[in-house]
Amino acid sequence: MFRGLLAAACPRDAHLVVIGGGVVQDIGCFVASVLFRGLRWTLLPTTLLAQCDSCIGGKSSLNIAQYKNQIGTYYPPHAVRLAFDFLRTLNREALLSGLGEAIKLHLLAGPAEAEGVRRQAADALENPSVLHELVWASLRIKQRYIEADEFDRGVRRLLNYGHTFGHAFESATGYAIPHGIAVTLGVVAATFFSYRLGWVDAAAYQGLTAWLQAFFGGYAATLRRADPATVVAAMQRDKKNQDGQIRCILTRGPGRMESRGLAPAAVRPLLEDFLAAL
Repeated sequence: MFRGLLAAACPRDAHLVVIGGGVVQDIGCFVASVLFRGLRWTLLPTTLLAQCDSCIGGKSSLNIAQYKNQIGTYYPPHAVRLAFDFLRTLNREALLSGLGEAIKLHLLAGPAEAEGVRRQAADALENPSVLHELVWASLRIKQRYIEADEFDRGVRRLLNYGHTFGHAFESATGYAIPHGIAVTLGVVAATFFSYRLGWVDAAAYQGLTAWLQAFFGGYAATLRRADPATVVAAMQRDKKNQDGQIRCILTRGPGRMESRGLAPAAVRPLLEDFLAAL
């Protein structure tokens, strides 16, 4: 992309328009942030995942080899334009992937929002007006975290709820699980770990799992085939880790998420139990 822009004699005062989903967004954001030390850019997200979550926040995240999201910058678009007609082109899997991020955000926000997404998520798959409402609600939730902690040094890290597990699930399965669905599975895993640590009761874990099964579906079988050692190894590469511990966002209930460091040796048996129970 750099070579293409330079070959086209892209001027320093150009305005880059990025149209696409999360991968295209990450590439466009990174290019805009470093070419000529910064180009103006506008984002038109075309996937549900991008529209309800990643289009705001200003991060670019690029993979390198087997390492996920290790390269990136903070460089928010100068404008974001939502065109909901793009969502009409998506298949059910892409919608489920986007809903994974929307569900995560509503669980983070609190009991009322968690109950709201329980009522709306299934309808959103069939009803465009409900889906559009869920997109706006998700962005309003995320906006609060971004404005409080733009550079991800404190409360914004709670947005990684489901992601330490989810990213590892993607990596360990060769990216056979779409990102948002891996996040949904990651939310279930985080709740299982929270249950086993005494943060929530069995009913909370079982109730959440029963509800979310409709949103991760057959991908549970894909995850069960993953090697636990490979999953733990992927979790150990997470850039949020500190002091040799794996940093996970765990839960005490809707709106009560906390960061917790876990020793890799403690993660392996819990992960094996989670996969067996899934």
